[in-house]
Amino acid sequence: MGGRLCALLPILLSNLPNTSTGAPLRWEWEPPASTERSEEETADLHCPARGIPPPLIRWSFNAVPFHEWAEDGRRILLDGGKLLRIRTLKRDLDTGLYQCNATSPEGTLAAATFLNVQAFAPHFRHSAHRVWKVLRGTSVDFPCDVRAAPKARVRWVDANDTAIVGVKGKLEFLSNHTLRLNDLSSVDDGFYYCNVSNRYGINRAMNRLEVFNPTYFAEVPQPESLTRDAFESVEFRCRAVADPRLTLEYVWTRDGKRIEQSARTDADGASLLQLNKLRGRNSGRVECSVVTDVDAKTASVHLTVRDVPEPPEVLRVDCSSGQHALVVWRRRAENGAPLTHFTVDALGTRERNANWQKVWEEKVGEEKAKRAMFKAAIPLAPWVNYTFRMFAHNAYGASDPATAPLASSPCATPPDVPFSNPSAVLVQGTEPDNLVIRWTPLARNVWNAPGLKYLVRYRQMDESEWHEFFVEDPFANHTIVREQPTFRPFLVQVRAVNTRGFSAVEPETEMGWSGEDVPLEAPRNLRLVGHRNHSTAELEWETLLSESSVRGHFRGFRVDHWPSARPFLITSQIVPNTSTRATISALQALTNYGAKVHVLNGQYISEASNLLTFKTIEGAPSKVHDLRVHSVGSRTLLATWEPPLHPNGNLRGFYLAFENLSSGIAEETFVLRRQLFYLHELLSPETPFRVAVWAETGGGEGPRTWRHTRTWPLREPDPPLFSSRSLSPTALRVRSSEWHQTVPIVLPQTVLDVRGLAEGTDYVLIGEAREGPKRRRQSVPVTVRTESSRAMPPFSRERLRSAAWFLAVLIACALTFALLAVACVVAQRSAGGIPFGFVALRRREKRFGPALRFRTPSSSTGEEELGPEGLDWLSEGGDAHKRFLLEAQRRLSGALDDKQGQKQLKKNSAAMKTAADPPGAKNGKIDRKIEFELSRGLTNAVDTNHPNYSRRARDVCSTALRSRACRARSVRRHSVRFVALRRREKRFGPALRFRTPSSSTGEEELGPEGLDWLSEGGDAHKRFLLEAQRRLSGALDDKQGQKQLKKNSAAMKTAADPPGAKNGKIAEK
Repeated sequence: MGGRLCALLPILLSNLPNTSTGAPLRWEWEPPASTERSEEETADLHCPARGIPPPLIRWSFNAVPFHEWAEDGRRILLDGGKLLRIRTLKRDLDTGLYQCNATSPEGTLAAATFLNVQAFAPHFRHSAHRVWKVLRGTSVDFPCDVRAAPKARVRWVDANDTAIVGVKGKLEFLSNHTLRLNDLSSVDDGFYYCNVSNRYGINRAMNRLEVFNPTYFAEVPQPESLTRDAFESVEFRCRAVADPRLTLEYVWTRDGKRIEQSARTDADGASLLQLNKLRGRNSGRVECSVVTDVDAKTASVHLTVRDVPEPPEVLRVDCSSGQHALVVWRRRAENGAPLTHFTVDALGTRERNANWQKVWEEKVGEEKAKRAMFKAAIPLAPWVNYTFRMFAHNAYGASDPATAPLASSPCATPPDVPFSNPSAVLVQGTEPDNLVIRWTPLARNVWNAPGLKYLVRYRQMDESEWHEFFVEDPFANHTIVREQPTFRPFLVQVRAVNTRGFSAVEPETEMGWSGEDVPLEAPRNLRLVGHRNHSTAELEWETLLSESSVRGHFRGFRVDHWPSARPFLITSQIVPNTSTRATISALQALTNYGAKVHVLNGQYISEASNLLTFKTIEGAPSKVHDLRVHSVGSRTLLATWEPPLHPNGNLRGFYLAFENLSSGIAEETFVLRRQLFYLHELLSPETPFRVAVWAETGGGEGPRTWRHTRTWPLREPDPPLFSSRSLSPTALRVRSSEWHQTVPIVLPQTVLDVRGLAEGTDYVLIGEAREGPKRRRQSVPVTVRTESSRAMPPFSRERLRSAAWFLAVLIACALTFALLAVACVVAQRSAGGIPFGFVALRRREKRFGPALRFRTPSSSTGEEELGPEGLDWLSEGGDAHKRFLLEAQRRLSGALDDKQGQKQLKKNSAAMKTAADPPGAKNGKIDRKIEFELSRGLTNAVDTNHPNYSRRARDVCSTALRSRACRARSVRRHSVRFVALRRREKRFGPALRFRTPSSSTGEEELGPEGLDWLSEGGDAHKRFLLEAQRRLSGALDDKQGQKQLKKNSAAMKTAADPPGAKNGKIAEK
């Protein structure tokens, strides 16, 4: 019925009379279009019309006026009809469309409200089956949010359907039928039911309560604050205890974000988090969270990693001005150390190999320590695409680079004129007639526009007109102006120019000089002023120089001197241009020297002055060499020495000084230059002494050399220890520390020859040491025997045996080489020359590979081998075929690695391949002149490094191109050669396999008899001859073939006669 009334509502409204005349009749608020109420509730319907005079309000229900309604006492009008109240609603009677009409002299207002009276069984707005998991000691609310029409009756019962009674402070019922339980414990576990009902039905909601013990930590990460350096490792441990009915889960986070590294669990159930290679980004609050279905616990530790800071956050890069880039950034984490400064790097992409360059640096002092935002204005160069990156710095270094946002990078600047000119301009000529201008070219990042070049302007100092030209290469660093006068001052300017114009600044004017030339005048009257000492001499000269004669920057003079005996050892010394005197040093005493002087300018030297020769004076010597002083008795000291290494003159002698360190008394003496020792015998016993030795020349005394020693205590001298050997049958040499016999020996002499002794006689030698007239001591007696002149010394016999053995070995080697040479010569002569060439070929094959292969006209199998015997075959019939000759030439030159022959081959190959017959040939016959040319080509193709094979190859190849008149001699020689080959085969035992005309089985063997047959009549058959030669070159090492030689001999002898032969014999014609 409600749907029908809604359909009638527009029709009723459209039929209402419209009597409005513009009177102020209006609604106080807009009445609702529909209202819902439940049965047994009260509904208030308003008609808030307002006007002057007050309007008359009439109500109707489903188009039935109010006064026609059945009176039941439930509907009443209040407030002058503005309020219609319906009590104890009934769905079947009160559901419908209620219309309000307000009428006054000013007009009419109408409104309609549809009242929907609901009636249905109770149902819950939440799940009817719920499980509540809560912690012990907490509270829980069991809602019972029911919807019913009419209102439902709510009743809470337990699992036994017993009504639950409220207990103050423990169990409460809220106004919305919610049941609240406080201070829960395990006894509160169970089921709680909310039963609801009305006249249309009943319903129930179940709540199951489970009370759990709260989770707590048994171990938490320690300590609360931890500091580590970058790239170190750290481990955190966390363990919690939860109700056994709950599942425990560990979650590690850093500043609220889950840590990706997977933690592990040890045997105690604790969670271990291992962080390796820590970096600054790992700093923060590390939390261990324990999560169950009921609760969650969190324990944390603050980790600080001392590292480079985090890269700053670049917010904006603004290059709109074209001259500066405004960079704005925000600071980020410092990572354990305060920020010290920020740097900005720029990359200009105009350059081909551009590098990042630091363009800005900003310090972070105390006044900026707390600032979060920073900005910098970076100057830009024209015609560059810039990309920026930024670094933050602290005590541990620079952060990773932070790049600008893509929306603001890169920055492109417009082109402009150059802001600078080339620097380091240098003007200096390198030749007498040129002017070289050098400069440092502009770097690519300061070109400011394409098309950079340099404007060079120059003029002489005494001229007013400038000469100018352009250098188009922007990377050029110099230019040369030729045909200029020698050594003249010039003014030069170098200016940068690009497509936008000249540089913004005027170039500097630099002065320089054109090229220098050889000075025209040399110093004169070079003379010796004097000697300062034996190693230093002073020279002086005269000069009359002018700027025009020097022809360059006058740098001074060069003094050259050298020993006259070694003029190539020249020593040079530069003297300033303000002096005409020179002191030369490091000279040798008493030595002849030569000297010359030259004038120097910047590049050249003049001719030499007059030659000066002089001799140095004598000087004081250096100290004596290898001075040794030692005590040889109670009152005796022995001093030995060597002459000075640098006598600096003629030595006269040596001074010696003996100073008694106990008494301070000193003695001096002098010895001649030939004496290099001194024995002092009048000293005090057991006394320290200091001994000095120095040399003297005509130039004075040298420095003293001192040695310290001490004499022995007062005692007898040590006995001499000596050895002896025979010098001759009547002489004996005795060595001892001191001798006393017929002739006294004075130290440092330790050798005495005793002569006049009898041959083959035993002698007793006793040495006696003496010190002074009283102290003496003898050695142990030594018995020696003189040699007999009749006996040969043992060492002579040993030498003779060694010499005889050496001579015998030399003679044996010489005989062996001689026999080998004779055998080689005999073998070559007996073989007629063929084996010698064949051995060379076999040696060549072992080194470079198999024999030469080529295609022959008569070869049915294609590629064949060409050995020395194959060259014989060439001499008998193969020379007429030009392609065969060409292939032989190519194979021969290639196998022998002959580079020259290969070059000659290329010259001949074109002519030999272009025609059926070569020039001068007819029907395969070659003219003698052409034959000679081909013969020379083949001869050049032979490797000259193998002369033995070379001679054989030249002979055969030349023979191969001769006319038929020459072949008869070759045929007659052929049998002799095959006899030699047969002897060769008997020695090595090979078999020769080839195809014969009479062979039904294919390949047969050629034995020694076959060679005889070939030598007698088969040589006219080219096929047989070539095959035999090829098999011979490859099969000589076949030992098994010797056993099969006799099997096929008969078959070879009975083979069909070749053309022109009868019974194996070739006609003489």
